[in-house]
Amino acid sequence: MPKASKKTAKRIGYIVTTTVTSSLRKENQERDIRYWTYHHDKEHYGIVLVSSKVVEELDF
Repeated sequence: MPKASKKTAKRIGYIVTTTVTSSLRKENQERDIRYWTYHHDKEHYGIVLVSSKVVEELDF
């Protein structure tokens, strides 16, 4: 995967995570979330957001 695509994926992940945690803070909800990017190929990737509690329960 080209470095530019990885950088873009990380930037989008950061923006989404920041927006979600900000919204959760306003609603007094738990903000402990994790994310990672999944790279399918050079042009397609996804971002997975999950609660850290779920990560612990699934033993990831």
